Amino acid sequence: MAHVPSNIIVLLFLLVSFHVNVIAEEDEANIIKPGSSLYAGKQPSTWASPSGNFEFGFYRQGKGYAAGIWLVGPPENTIVWAAKRNDPPVSSNATLEFTKQGVLLLRTEDGVENVIPNLSGMQFVDSASLLDTGNLVLYENGSVVWESFHILTDTILGGHNLSRDRELISSVSSSNHSTGHYYLCLNSDELVANLNISSAAAYKYWVFRTGFSSPVLNLNENGVLALYSSQNCDQENVLANGSTAGNETMMIYRATLDYDGVFRL
Repeated sequence: MAHVPSNIIVLLFLLVSFHVNVIAEEDEANIIKPGSSLYAGKQPSTWASPSGNFEFGFYRQGKGYAAGIWLVGPPENTIVWAAKRNDPPVSSNATLEFTKQGVLLLRTEDGVENVIPNLSGMQFVDSASLLDTGNLVLYENGSVVWESFHILTDTILGGHNLSRDRELISSVSSSNHSTGHYYLCLNSDELVANLNISSAAAYKYWVFRTGFSSPVLNLNENGVLALYSSQNCDQENVLANGSTAGNETMMIYRATLDYDGVFRL
């Protein structure tokens, strides 16, 4: 057996140790710990995903601020998820707090506390993180107990599904992300876009019939938007393909039900 000089072994050990420490520090930096806070009118106002492509925190809405997740520009940030989207904008003195009790809440200038989200009292959240998928996740002992991907607004991102128990609801306008008048949902065998005429009536203005039951809408990380059967993955209808063959640039795809009622990839 060949003899390996001890100085080389030590060097290799140091390199491996350094690599492990760097990874640990990066992972630690991406974990949001109880006791952390964000501020509408001063820094820090956001928590970022590891890549920096997504941020969670306060954004301007109207004459105040709202809380949500956005895809970082240029040319401008794109809101992909809004928390408490129908609440009025808050002032610059509002805070987002991840309390020492593991509760994520929005506190207004007047001291009103809005919990994001409401979890059962049996769960104790001990950390959070914003993933590079744009998904805000809360953990209990390393297990996911809540994620923003399960509370949709008007957008799905790459790697994200729309199932029958959820719906996309448009925003009021490009600058007001409160609930708008259009919504997209799945029925037993079709994808349907609706216009809310009143609280008791809706107009179905677009329908895509799948030809199979129990459909799920999926946008994969390569930009393929497709309907497939939750009972048989071989049954699939591709609605759109945003991928570009041979393009090595990292792309982030989203599908949004815009304020004008058009579903765009």
